[in-house]
Amino acid sequence: MFDIDLPYDRGRMHLSLPDESVVGVLAGRQGDFTPDAGQEELVERALDTPYDSPTLEQLCQGKRDIVIISSDHTRPVPSRVTMPILLRRIHAAAPEAHVRILVATDAAGEGINLQRAHLMINYDLPWNPNRLEQRFGRIHRIGQTEVCHLWNLVSTQTREGEVFQRLFGKLEVERAALGGKVFDILGRVTFEGKTLRDLLLDAIRYGDDPEVRARLNQVVDASLDTAAIKDLLKEYALTSDVMDVSSVNAIREDMERMEARKLEPHFIQAFFMAAMKRLGGRVEARE
Repeated sequence: MFDIDLPYDRGRMHLSLPDESVVGVLAGRQGDFTPDAGQEELVERALDTPYDSPTLEQLCQGKRDIVIISSDHTRPVPSRVTMPILLRRIHAAAPEAHVRILVATDAAGEGINLQRAHLMINYDLPWNPNRLEQRFGRIHRIGQTEVCHLWNLVSTQTREGEVFQRLFGKLEVERAALGGKVFDILGRVTFEGKTLRDLLLDAIRYGDDPEVRARLNQVVDASLDTAAIKDLLKEYALTSDVMDVSSVNAIREDMERMEARKLEPHFIQAFFMAAMKRLGGRVEARE
């Protein structure tokens, strides 16, 4: 028999299985991970160096009302650590601002309108990119009057975090090249036929192998190149007749030229009068 003790609730659970029923043991090694700083310092670092975004202080300056939406607030750093830091920085940048906080689990990720808020922080990233789009769609929707900003907190020095960092870094490069349309198709991207969940599982299971890590990076880069994203944008466009700005400008110029060359009524009248006179015809005015 195969005997194993598993963590269950706040204690342990003993389990015995026939040897032929056991294929292998996937053991977590999260206990071996040692961050290079405490939780507070890691949060401060993340806020000091936001990726492709103004700092939290810059976004809060001049604001009178601020709403913080905290989703899946227990991971990877609990809200008892992150929230005091956020509030201290917000009050330092906007001392007169009235701050309201909505702490939510993933239940707030879809089906509700939260456009009164415009800043969102994802403490725990879902393995389904569609859920990322759904979460941001709670605040980025009709009725929103502010520019919306989203922060995704990623655990560095973890296999899952390495994949997310590679993914978001590549998305930012392509976003700049395609005018910000990348996140519209994030939930439809596949990685050589695999989902993001499958990719993360491969990273967790086999991420110690340098060859596997290099292959995962290649898969992310190849799946999110400019040509692949353009194909997805074209595939999911509302109409196949999509024109870029240069095409619209060319049509506008053609219309302006045609307008300038259009014959006015008096030119047409002068042409027919001269033709009738030359051919011996007669023209009579009628009321």
